Amino acid sequence: GYMDVQEDITEKKLAEKKLVQAALQYRTLFAQSPDGICLIDFETFLPLDFNTQVHKQLGYSREEFSQLKISDYEIVETTKAIRTRAKKIIQEGHGDFITRHKTKNGDTSEVQITIQKIFLHGNPVLYKIFRDVTDKIKLEKTQRQQEIDQQRQIMEATIAGQEKEKNE
Repeated sequence: GYMDVQEDITEKKLAEKKLVQAALQYRTLFAQSPDGICLIDFETFLPLDFNTQVHKQLGYSREEFSQLKISDYEIVETTKAIRTRAKKIIQEGHGDFITRHKTKNGDTSEVQITIQKIFLHGNPVLYKIFRDVTDKIKLEKTQRQQEIDQQRQIMEATIAGQEKEKNE
């Protein structure tokens, strides 16, 4: 009867509201992620969608980045190598590696890339997370150098001490 129809409409409205809230929540997570997130078309290697963090990391405007293929900012791999890696990721489902990117003004940055194959409207898409690890790698290099310097000082002090003992 009439009440059943009204209940159906109310339930539909609630379900729609939940969907809108869920979509908004995911959009917010995507947009506000501290890492760059980019969905890349497997055929063209052009971005389908991306958050602000991606184009900011590379120093491009949203409009400029939307026109860039991976090979336009990727330094380490050739276009052929990028295609080969993408095929492997499509087969295996995921990939994780560190590479170097060139920013718009010519600086380079070390970037950790995590890629997951996802399906969007039935087509395989590369879900790519960019994490700039330039500072982290610099810090690790500095720490390693400090450790090496300390070890060298200890060795030199030890050798100097042995030399001194020999000469006494």
